[in-house]
Amino acid sequence: MVVSPLIRELVLGLFESSRSAPMKDAMARLLLQALGEAQCLPTNLPMPSDARLRRGVDALISQRQWAWPAHEVAQEAGLSERSFTRLFTADVGISFRTWRQQARIIASLDLLAAGRPVKSIAHTLGFSSTAAFAAAFKSLMGTTPTAFNP
Repeated sequence: MVVSPLIRELVLGLFESSRSAPMKDAMARLLLQALGEAQCLPTNLPMPSDARLRRGVDALISQRQWAWPAHEVAQEAGLSERSFTRLFTADVGISFRTWRQQARIIASLDLLAAGRPVKSIAHTLGFSSTAAFAAAFKSLMGTTPTAFNP
């Protein structure tokens, strides 16, 4: 979820020993309401149910081969590229290209949280440039990687 400044301060305030119990109760109620209205990050990545497709994307993820073209993933799945892309779209509901883009952006969240430089993350995840990574990130997350504060 997106942690607003209000949510952040309420959480921190609940741990301040100088706060009275009635104040902490009020802060906790407000925090629960704010959490209920908080925007969720689009981090749900649909995974294929077909075992062959799953084998291909599992290899991509486990080996961190984010730049693998579709034919490489198809080879891991034991399928031709055409069969792989057709089956992938039918199974998952989005194209492999879109899925891989989302997977790379989701993978970047942990790297950003660890304080890695954006340029390094872009390179690690196989983007052609830092600007390409930033544009893809903003398209999915609604903010730039630099402005993102997990």
